[in-house]
Amino acid sequence: MLNARSKCLPRTTPRFRRTSRGWRGFGNRPHNNNTNTRVAVSPYAYRRQQHFLRSIATVTTLGAIASAWQWYSGDRIFREAHAEAPSTEPELEFEKPRRKAVSKEDNRDLISSQHVQVKKSWENPGVYAWGSNSGRVAAPDSDDEFVKTPRRIPFFDGVLLRDLKLDRNFAAAIDDKGDLLQWGTAYSKESQQPTHTLRGKNLTALTLSRDRILALSATGTVYSIPVSAAAQQTGPKPVSTSWLPFWRTPSPLSYRVLTPPNLS
Repeated sequence: MLNARSKCLPRTTPRFRRTSRGWRGFGNRPHNNNTNTRVAVSPYAYRRQQHFLRSIATVTTLGAIASAWQWYSGDRIFREAHAEAPSTEPELEFEKPRRKAVSKEDNRDLISSQHVQVKKSWENPGVYAWGSNSGRVAAPDSDDEFVKTPRRIPFFDGVLLRDLKLDRNFAAAIDDKGDLLQWGTAYSKESQQPTHTLRGKNLTALTLSRDRILALSATGTVYSIPVSAAAQQTGPKPVSTSWLPFWRTPSPLSYRVLTPPNLS
């Protein structure tokens, strides 16, 4: 028999580890919340998947259309590649050195082309003209628009001139007899060479305006002559006197005599 006085051993109770409040709350969540979360996420993933598929279909369709159009237009999809040729540097061309002059006169000829022209004009005297020929002044017998090099006017070969004036559409000169010559389209479109107009006035110098020619005679008289041949024929013609009394003849062309004031 057991002794009544014997001590009874205390009952041991199992101890469980206490979990934190946070973990306890997570573990105590009902299972229904997880089910609701899966239901909420599934439509969003589905929409993303559909958007991705539509993007792939759109890109594929556009690529097919572009390839078909390129094939229809005749262009190759894959073109042949060629290596570029190396660029060649342009060769510099330097001016050739001028030859050495043997004399001072030869040096003038090398420096100035005008000096050469003057020398040739002394050897072969005449009238040389160049530039715009729209008014047939530089070359009365030619229809060239420009005369690029000095061209001789054959009419003045062997003719001495007292004065010469050139304009764009007409020109005038005074020969060694003092007679006036005119040419150019402003004078007459049918004229192919200089023509004598005012004669017997012993002219020495002249100047040009837009539509008239002013000529000075050896006696100091100033004559104003129209440029146009038609105006010379239709304008007022002065009457000239002769050595015979009561004998007057009209001038063959129209002109005016100018008397500048305050001349002594």
